[in-house]
Amino acid sequence: MRYLVLILFISFNTYAVEWSYKYSGYSDRSKLNLNSNNEAINFNNHGTWEDNLGNYGTAKCQGMFTIIDNKNDMNFYCEYIDQDNQKIIGKGIRKSDTNAGIGNMIIIDGDEKWKKIIGAECAYAIKYKDQAFFTAGKCKKIRKKSN
Repeated sequence: MRYLVLILFISFNTYAVEWSYKYSGYSDRSKLNLNSNNEAINFNNHGTWEDNLGNYGTAKCQGMFTIIDNKNDMNFYCEYIDQDNQKIIGKGIRKSDTNAGIGNMIIIDGDEKWKKIIGAECAYAIKYKDQAFFTAGKCKKIRKKSN
């Protein structure tokens, strides 16, 4: 019974802020071949995005990934600028295949109207066709209701 009361208390005092988006564009990569089949790759993605709230804009991401012993390790930062010139900044990681996969991003900064999603955790999927990429993501942040 205690657990039921605790669950009800938490659910009545919290709510989720959700944001989903689609981002597509083109990627530029430069590669450094390490020993054996290992690689270090820098990338710059740039394109356009739109979200479930009717916002749209331009975006760019840049980062690096390494392929060591056939294991991918990617870290990157993204900047989304909406139709009102308001920014959102995200920090992401991905350990899946370099040409497609799933990853995670956290929103680390945002201008005025985007402050409510700072700290949101995002899951995203990406796929590439040559230099073009297509991404869809969903972000969620649990917030405490104010009294």
